[in-house]
Amino acid sequence: MSSARLALAALAAPLLCALAAAGCELPQDKKGNPTDASEDGADTKGGAPRDFRLLRIVDLGGTTDEAAPGADIDAIVVFRDEVFLAAGCTQATLFGADLDLHGGNPLLDPAGATLTVREQSTKGGFVSLGKGTLLCELPVLVRTGDVIAVWEAEGDGRDRWRAGVAASADDSFETIGDFEGTASFVVP
Repeated sequence: MSSARLALAALAAPLLCALAAAGCELPQDKKGNPTDASEDGADTKGGAPRDFRLLRIVDLGGTTDEAAPGADIDAIVVFRDEVFLAAGCTQATLFGADLDLHGGNPLLDPAGATLTVREQSTKGGFVSLGKGTLLCELPVLVRTGDVIAVWEAEGDGRDRWRAGVAASADDSFETIGDFEGTASFVVP
């Protein structure tokens, strides 16, 4: 299918779906047809697919005196083509946490967090960011189109956080967006 016909089909599909008032699949959402996105496998923005190794999660909440301060990251999971690919971090480091207020809090130690399993506990198994930044080296390269899900332990409320990805520590991080509580996003 030519790119002009594919673009026209993509524009017309939502209108046809609305008129039909039934479930509808857009051309770029179909599986198994290499012409759905582009002829050469490029992403929908027209660039080549990219790979990333690092995930950065920045706590956007203010530091408080609660037992688990800031965003409480319980699990990080990667999906490719809607199938589980990997979970957790091969290495996790917390930078910039408010240690003046929370220096002795074991929940601010990434070594105490599993990050591979949803503990769903308010007592442990997660890392509280305490106004800091969690740097996670993912166990696999993630690429354009993969989905990363971040579960936040919400025992003390849904906390706000920002996600970004980078290919390596030498590269700049690309901000994905701001989130609240448990959320997932598509890798750009």
